Amino acid sequence: MPDRKTFIKKTYDIISLRRQCILLSINRSTLYYIKGIETQDTDVINLLRELWQEHPFLGYRKLTVMLCSNYGLQINAKKVLRLMQKAGIQAIYPKHNTSLPNKSHKTYKYLLKDININRANQAWMVDITYLKLGSRFVYLTALIDVYSRYIVGWQLSFILDTESCLDALEMALKTSTPEIHQQ
Repeated sequence: MPDRKTFIKKTYDIISLRRQCILLSINRSTLYYIKGIETQDTDVINLLRELWQEHPFLGYRKLTVMLCSNYGLQINAKKVLRLMQKAGIQAIYPKHNTSLPNKSHKTYKYLLKDININRANQAWMVDITYLKLGSRFVYLTALIDVYSRYIVGWQLSFILDTESCLDALEMALKTSTPEIHQQ
């Protein structure tokens, strides 16, 4: 009697792949599906982790450029994205819904609710937002006339501090003075 390996090899040569799949009741496409990560991919993932630890703000497009130019790899952005997803690597960047309030922060009532605003410079409000300029974020502090929605004073700043708010207020006070000023 032949050994088991030779028997399996001979049987494999005799019975077609299609017939074997029918006998085992499996889909033929599952034979060609390779599960897991190839060894080359493991090396690229390790390299991606190192690059990500140095530059956690870079996305898959810039990491692809770095892999191609600095390390001479022939790899496209789709594969880098897929490998990053497998490895759980994601760029750090501002996410959506950044305007949602923190529940631990104190909230203030809207004091102008019952007041009839019917003329300019009766009440001003302050709005602070951030804008992306190039690769950096800047803060825009604006004082707005409630009646006309006119911006009476503004200030751009790289950091969010009291000084930029006071500069915007000084700029606004050069033109006029409000009766009511709400934060």
